[in-house]
Amino acid sequence: MDPYLFKRLWRRPWLSLCSLILSAVLCFLVGYLSGYRQDQEARLQEVKEKFDVLCVVTNLQGTSSTDLKIEADVAEFVQDTENGIGSHVRDVRLVKRFEYEAPTVTFEYYRLGTNLIGVNNPRCAQVLDPTAGGYVTYLTEDFYGSEENICIVSQMTFDQLGESILPLRVTDPVSFMTWHSPDYSQRTVDFQIVGYYTGGGADIYIPYDTAQRLSIEICGAGGCDSISFLAADNEGLDALTEAASVVFNSVNPLVGNTASSSLALTIHDEQYRATVAALEQNIARTGYLLPVVLVLGLGVGFLISFLYTRNEHKTYALMRTLGMTRGKLFGSILREQLLLVAVATLAALAVTKEPVPSAVYFTCYAVGCGACIIRAIQVPPTAILRDQE
Repeated sequence: MDPYLFKRLWRRPWLSLCSLILSAVLCFLVGYLSGYRQDQEARLQEVKEKFDVLCVVTNLQGTSSTDLKIEADVAEFVQDTENGIGSHVRDVRLVKRFEYEAPTVTFEYYRLGTNLIGVNNPRCAQVLDPTAGGYVTYLTEDFYGSEENICIVSQMTFDQLGESILPLRVTDPVSFMTWHSPDYSQRTVDFQIVGYYTGGGADIYIPYDTAQRLSIEICGAGGCDSISFLAADNEGLDALTEAASVVFNSVNPLVGNTASSSLALTIHDEQYRATVAALEQNIARTGYLLPVVLVLGLGVGFLISFLYTRNEHKTYALMRTLGMTRGKLFGSILREQLLLVAVATLAALAVTKEPVPSAVYFTCYAVGCGACIIRAIQVPPTAILRDQE
């Protein structure tokens, strides 16, 4: 290394300090912006892959998503991967509600219950869904895939009855909309208690397939009261909407009750789209700022080099007269200019952990320095003789 390098730098301490500080700040900014952009891109990809976009079947007005009396063909359409929208959806939640009368603990007479609910997924009800704070103790391995007469009750009811047989007088509300008589529309079913959810309450849950069988026995046709699901591919929401349009309409709050039997599909993608738009905007802004900072680095390199070399023409001419080639002179001046910048770049790299952006900034700074140095060393060796004359 040139033994006089540090002495030459010390001749302009304030300029050297400015070079060190400006380079460290700009290099840190380049590394930070690059890392920030990578984080935003990673988060954008994660949102597109993992964000849960909830889709809910409602009435045509969009005012209700429960007690819709949905026919079984619609539920099959949602789950059918070939002729339906099964390939566009995941985590389908089907709910079928019955009314029931249950005996008291002494089994001497019946009392009116609240809901007997068929579910195919723990996310169908908050008390069953662990992600929503619910907790269930199962006494059977596969509750939701069963077709047996089994049920889950509240912990309070379980404490009273245990794993006993619970006879229920079941009524399907759909039966009152058909020609069936009240006597024919009821069934007494013995359910085995196979689990309990935390807390109290009169709601009783049974497997969805069991509910379908009961509905067919009671009123001759299956069906459900509510359907919801998640989009399988958030980037394919338009494809989902188009495929679902075969059965489902768009929500129209202005229609009257005459169209209440029609079904609509509401895709709750507002938060998803807002999140994606915000992330894409951040990525775009970073894409604009990075080139600006790099150009600033190139400009700072040119400016600092200009201030270093503006009064050194005689020195360079003398060095050329003593036999130093233009290439060696260029390399000597460039090393002098880039020493402090290299220190600043390494310091910024230690903080940002972004080697590629730091290297790009260093290159831009070196290009700015090199452009100015080439201009400064164009003085011919005979220039010093003309100045002396």
